[in-house]
Amino acid sequence: MPQEIVDIVIDCLVDSIPASPFSSDTRTLATCALVCRSWVPRSRYHLFYHVTLDKSVAAFGQLIRSDKCTFLPYVRDISAFRTFMDPDDDHFDKIGKDLRRLTNVTTLMLDGTTPAPPGRTLCAGSKMSPSCRCIST
Repeated sequence: MPQEIVDIVIDCLVDSIPASPFSSDTRTLATCALVCRSWVPRSRYHLFYHVTLDKSVAAFGQLIRSDKCTFLPYVRDISAFRTFMDPDDDHFDKIGKDLRRLTNVTTLMLDGTTPAPPGRTLCAGSKMSPSCRCIST
């Protein structure tokens, strides 16, 4: 089957995916990436296009620091929700310098659900790639 047809089929799956990252359609899209090597790029393009960070920020930081991480080029949008009163809040500071590895991010939305204590920022040490054109707080 021509790659263009495969891409259209995978794109059609995305149109039916609800917002939940654990929906059955999302699992179907993830399964597409396992079907054959030529299906991986298009599946990952949709699976990792938008990343939401909240309590998962520590695990995400470990993933993007790994030499075996292969999804970095597919991340385009990041939404980060930070709660300064959370005991695990320091993970945002630890991940800040690693965000530069996400070279194709074009949109970064940072949201602190409580006011930042004096001297704290939403993502300390963060320097996004030059491709990041829209940052909102």
